[in-house]
Amino acid sequence: MGSDKLVLDKVSHCLESENALEDPTPKGDNIKRSIDDREVKCTLQMIHTVGTPWDQVPSTMGFLDDNTILYIGGRRLVLHNVVSKKQEFFHFVEDGVPTCFAVNPARGIFALCEVTIESVHFAVCKRATIKPSNDTTERSQIVRLWPNQPDLQWMADGSPVVVAGMVLAANGEWLAAVSEAGTVMLWHLPKAALVHTWSVQHKAVEITLSPSMDEWYVGVCGGGRLSMWNMNPSRVVKVDSALDAAAIHEAQKVTHHAWLDAQLVVVGTESGQVTLLKASGSVQWTIQWGRPIHTVCCFGERFVVGGPAGHLSMFVFRPSDGVAVVLEDLAIPERDDVVGMTVCPNNSYLVLSHGTSDFSRLYVPANAADAMGDRFGTEPLELGFHTAAVTGMDVCVQRPLIVTASTDGFLRVWNFKEQQLEIKRSFGEEVLSVAFHPTGLFVVIGLRFCVVLLHLLQGDLCPLADWGVGSCRLLRFSSGGQNFAAASVNRIFLFSSYTHECIASLQGHEGLVTSLCFSSNDHSLVSAANDGCIIQWTLEATVQHAEVRVDGCTVDAVSFTDSDGILCLATPIPEVGEPAALQGQCLQYFDLVRWGVEACSITTSQVPSPAPQGCVPYDAKVRRCALAVCSIVQVVFVGTVVGTIQSWALPLKADAAPMFELWAHSGPVVHLQLSADHHHLFSISADGS
Repeated sequence: MGSDKLVLDKVSHCLESENALEDPTPKGDNIKRSIDDREVKCTLQMIHTVGTPWDQVPSTMGFLDDNTILYIGGRRLVLHNVVSKKQEFFHFVEDGVPTCFAVNPARGIFALCEVTIESVHFAVCKRATIKPSNDTTERSQIVRLWPNQPDLQWMADGSPVVVAGMVLAANGEWLAAVSEAGTVMLWHLPKAALVHTWSVQHKAVEITLSPSMDEWYVGVCGGGRLSMWNMNPSRVVKVDSALDAAAIHEAQKVTHHAWLDAQLVVVGTESGQVTLLKASGSVQWTIQWGRPIHTVCCFGERFVVGGPAGHLSMFVFRPSDGVAVVLEDLAIPERDDVVGMTVCPNNSYLVLSHGTSDFSRLYVPANAADAMGDRFGTEPLELGFHTAAVTGMDVCVQRPLIVTASTDGFLRVWNFKEQQLEIKRSFGEEVLSVAFHPTGLFVVIGLRFCVVLLHLLQGDLCPLADWGVGSCRLLRFSSGGQNFAAASVNRIFLFSSYTHECIASLQGHEGLVTSLCFSSNDHSLVSAANDGCIIQWTLEATVQHAEVRVDGCTVDAVSFTDSDGILCLATPIPEVGEPAALQGQCLQYFDLVRWGVEACSITTSQVPSPAPQGCVPYDAKVRRCALAVCSIVQVVFVGTVVGTIQSWALPLKADAAPMFELWAHSGPVVHLQLSADHHHLFSISADGS
């Protein structure tokens, strides 16, 4: 889920809606409706998000205090409490996309970079405790550190700027940022003044500052090189580094670095060499680790290097001898490559980022003397998500569970009440679709050559039956769970969940089937295809009841309403020579009584051009099943190709406008679904949240 409620996208944004006939205190974006002369208020509040845009955000995680982890999810910076699992969400530019952040736990402050179409903005903030005058409960709130200062902006010549990394000085008064092209800028925060700018002459992915208070050394890593600069408020001088020369002349590619103290930096290379480099540029100590180094993390006199297959090694630096010695070699079981690390401010544990987009916590001894193998312990952090496109999501009716499937070959079952991952299962191939039985006892998935019914056991999934239906990219259980429908290309197969027999093969579509929906009484099934055709099927006789065509459009999603109608979300097919990225989406309503007569059509979104830096580019090939109808307050939620979630009142009116539009994701919303009680809304985006 992303930053406006992803319960679990790479699960999906989870938005909580609360309904009342009285006037509750607003908690978020409000929807007010008048039903039978009674005012009904629906409040949307961001709750939880998992998944990070792994291919865009360089700063995957950081600690604000001992219990609060920061990471980017969707269009928000997420502040996650590892003890209570509660989350706070922050952004400061309405249409901005967060690209990276920096944190200084000693000062309790953080800096966030957000990009808009026109410019790049920076803000420095802290968490403050407030006590409202009419309330006895203290509340936490994110506030600007210097509220009267204007936003810091990247001063560029008009060309697009991609900020690769940023860092806060130890005293909290200086901020340095570097672009992918290697341009470095340094600001004095109390005065919001740009003090220095220079170029490192190579590609940049990371920037660091030595932990000193008045005069710093800057390290910029990228393109296999490490450049170092000596800097104070009045001057910037390049340091001639022996390691930088080796990277140029001996193909010694630098992958990561971290400061051990104000004068020593630990450097890891692709060839597995660990080097202690002096701030003057000379080598203090070096050792061959034996495998590629992906990440380095320092705390106290100790540092940890991480690499492939979950391998870690902890070293301790002996100042008296000027060397570092290995304390422990570890291999995290059942974990992929360690690609990132950050340490808790009290040095009690490390948070590890893995190549599978998972996160885990590694507990470390309080001091080097206790560094024995049995003193280390690991546990997963429920913040990771899929590493590839999410192909399906479904919510269980009777249990607080969500299932997600992805082309990364994994199936994940989440408990959104406890906010934790229940099951993670690999199938060794792309999982094309998934559906959850209403009881939560069964899951059906679509693989390349077959459809498989699985029994949900305690912590595992057991195969029960399979059918030879290949390339099944859409699955739906009926409302009662007795049947399920499987769509393969332009055909729909209806199976019994209990006898496992094929009840019917429904043929009528000429295009690829893109959406399925059962009526609440299971008497009807409605299907839609990318050629604009919508068909209603009568299930008792398994025959086609009626058909309507949305001319010039591909239908992305279709759903029944409680008022004997059908809603569809359609995207116009571009004309020859017309850019697909500029196409909007249309929300249309059809009356089942007057079938074929379009009651209303509304354009819901228009993709801006150009899109902001950091946004997932619009892809016309991406299927967008982003439509959810809340029957309690007669509201329809629509996910758009620009990452917003809109709310429209039912019945639709031709001159209507969305009641609200929430910037949830930084990429197209590909899945959107309500929980059975309509109190939670879950969304998944192509941005990894």
